[in-house]
Amino acid sequence: MIDRVEVLVTRWRKDAVLTLTDIESVLGMPIAQSLSGDAKGTYQALANAISEAADKPVRSEIALEATPKKERARQSHAQE
Repeated sequence: MIDRVEVLVTRWRKDAVLTLTDIESVLGMPIAQSLSGDAKGTYQALANAISEAADKPVRSEIALEATPKKERARQSHAQE
């Protein structure tokens, strides 16, 4: 059953007392993914990943807010 479990660390910061390596050591398994405590950066990363996976622009308000203006301009030109 343990081989079906993956570790996702959320709200982790680079200046945290425990490093990701420390957490892996304590848990005895690798961290599959980590999301920073920076909400804007997290939303931007998720928006970019979704956009790339779908190969089309993301339309949610949160994603549009987090996506840099340069990226939105690129997406807009790609639609034309």
